[in-house]
Amino acid sequence: MNLTETLWRHGIATHALDTLLESSDVSVQALPVRGNEALELWTRLRDLFPQTGHWPLVLGDDEELGFHRDQLGFKQQDGLTTHDLLEQARSIDPQAWFAERRAQEYGAWLEELRGAWPLAQPGHNSILSFNDLFSGKPKARLHLALIPVEAPWQIPAVLGMGGWNECPEAAVQVALWRYWHQRHGSEPVCLTHDVLETRVGQPPATREEALRLAEEQFVYCPDIVTQGVETVSRLAATLLNSRYWYFWWD
Repeated sequence: MNLTETLWRHGIATHALDTLLESSDVSVQALPVRGNEALELWTRLRDLFPQTGHWPLVLGDDEELGFHRDQLGFKQQDGLTTHDLLEQARSIDPQAWFAERRAQEYGAWLEELRGAWPLAQPGHNSILSFNDLFSGKPKARLHLALIPVEAPWQIPAVLGMGGWNECPEAAVQVALWRYWHQRHGSEPVCLTHDVLETRVGQPPATREEALRLAEEQFVYCPDIVTQGVETVSRLAATLLNSRYWYFWWD
């Protein structure tokens, strides 16, 4: 049974299903969706993943598509396939990667930014990228892609994500997404040109666990601290029992 027929059989309209991204080794189809309906549709499609073999991922609005096409283009220019990047990811030990990056780039900075535990720091309870940054209103049109993968953590290899500024390269993304998926049930919901948001099945439940995770996330994405919550302890407080994670690279 093909993707269109599977969706149709489960009551999901497919008349607007169209090819959104295409390269030598992947074709990505997508459905348009309003911002205020995106999470509901994402959830339905996520539950169908075992049957479709396509993970749902919101790729932003029309303006974001050029970025995703560029990332695919760079991957192709580098002569890399999805298989190549997945093989590279197999050799990456997340704990060793965190330790090396911390030692080489962020060690002293991490200590300066640790800070005290805040009295109150609300966590994320929604996907921020579904709404307009300035008005706060739901976006009128988003693209919900259906990406052919065996597991959601393989997506960076398919899209060629990363490798610019402080955003880690695709193979590292795969390794870290897999690590957090296994430890915390982190599942990608939305990926724009500079933001990743995930839903979390097993968030940290203790302060110690949250602090350890916050250090990892700071090393992975320092901007969420340096241009966001300002201290690692505040980041940890947002992660405690939070069902959504937010990453942003400048």
